[in-house]
Formats: sequence, C-alpha cells, structure tokens
Amino acid sequence: MNTRVVDNLPAEDEILAFVHSKQKFVVDELTKTGLPADPADQKTLLSALADMSSAALSRKRIKVDEKQADSQQETNMVITGLLQQMARNRKNVTVLDEQRQIPTVDMDFPEPILVPGETSEIVPQVTSRAIKIEKPREDEDD
Repeated sequence: MNTRVVDNLPAEDEILAFVHSKQKFVVDELTKTGLPADPADQKTLLSALADMSSAALSRKRIKVDEKQADSQQETNMVITGLLQQMARNRKNVTVLDEQRQIPTVDMDFPEPILVPGETSEIVPQVTSRAIKIEKPREDEDD
C-alpha cells in the first residue's frame, strides 16, 4: 500500500467554495436557455441542485448549532456567577445555634386492627387450583 503525506492541503472552506463554484457553473450552463430537454442533462442538473441544497442546509445547521453553543455558554456563565455569589453570601451569614425539636402529633391514634398475615414477610404460594370461582346461580334473586 502506497501511503503519501500531502502537505499544504487547502482548508475545508476553500474546498467547499471551489466545489460550490463548479456546481453553480454547471447549473448556470445547463439553465442558460431554460430547463434542459435531454434526460441526462436533467439528471445532472437535479444532482447538482440536490448537492448544493444539502450543503446549504448543512451550513445552516452548523450556524444554528454554533448559536446554541454560544447561548449555552452564556447560560453556564450566568449560573456560575449566581453560584459564586451564593457561596460568597453564604460565608457572610452567621448561623444561630438553636435546638430544634422534632415535631410531634398531639392526637392519640388507636392501635390498628390487623388481619392475620398482613404484616408477614412471607408471601403464600397460590395456585390456580386453590382458587375456586363460583358462578352465580340464575335462579337466585338478590
């Protein structure tokens, strides 16, 4: 495998500008007299236009992402400033030494009535045979 280091490569922006200018030239040439009638030229035109619109949308997305990143950075700076200010204010506050009591309820509650097994930690195994479903009789009146 032949690997070669190429120096002085053009920057990505230069490459994109070059490709865009060539695509624009092709589009301009193909549409000088209106839309081309030849199917091959139509396919070339549509391909060039699709590539150009895709590149334009990508640049728009990059700009939006940059704006969001700037906005996020500003938000982070504001939050950092607020937290630093709170930390400075907290250092200047003296805390009073007072005994705090645990709140109590003054009412007397009755002891609960528990059903056998309600507080058991062991769950009984129930099988489908142990469950009996009784069908209501049609002749019985409620």
